[in-house]
Amino acid sequence: MLISWRLLSYAFCIGIGIATAYSHPEIYRIQIGLQTYVVPLVPIANNTLKIAYIDLKDNPVLIEALATEIAKYIKAHRKQIDVLVTPEANTMALAYAVHQKTGIDYIILSKKERPNLGNKALSVNVKSITTDTVQTLWLSEENIKKIANRKVLILDDTISSGGTINAIKTLIQKANGIMVLPPLVGFYEGSKRDDVTAISPTVLPLTPVTHSEDGL
Repeated sequence: MLISWRLLSYAFCIGIGIATAYSHPEIYRIQIGLQTYVVPLVPIANNTLKIAYIDLKDNPVLIEALATEIAKYIKAHRKQIDVLVTPEANTMALAYAVHQKTGIDYIILSKKERPNLGNKALSVNVKSITTDTVQTLWLSEENIKKIANRKVLILDDTISSGGTINAIKTLIQKANGIMVLPPLVGFYEGSKRDDVTAISPTVLPLTPVTHSEDGL
């Protein structure tokens, strides 16, 4: 079964590379554990920046690779973690995969106000470089109780400006959660940071789009 999974992973990554070559002329190599993968470079922020797009919603190879390394980190720091907190939606599948490997519960912060959040739900606004508008993160009334007086580890896919991570910290503080460890991400974006831990040694690019690239 192990050999079959490795062959499947290899074939999947080759498939990504072939598809990328046609739909995205530029690719970027990332390292997770001892393996190297390729992801597309895509424009964001009204075509002013290019980023390496880490798709964790329907990419089982990257999810498995990251979850494996994150599980190693969690097992090494198990006494300092009671629950994971991650934002909707790119890291939802990743959080589940980590839960399957470690048994640690996780909480998803909603980006939409929903009826089941409860009257005492907490919220905070956040502006990410990957979105054009201000969003709102919500912590449900039920999940507030799951965070209060417990050791919380923030989990996200990447960090660049730190807007999302800071918003999550605010929610955890309002819910009386305890942050013993720094937030954990898959990748740094733009540059490394001392206040966040990244699983991958790869620093993702934040590349300005020149006029010749955007056709102007």
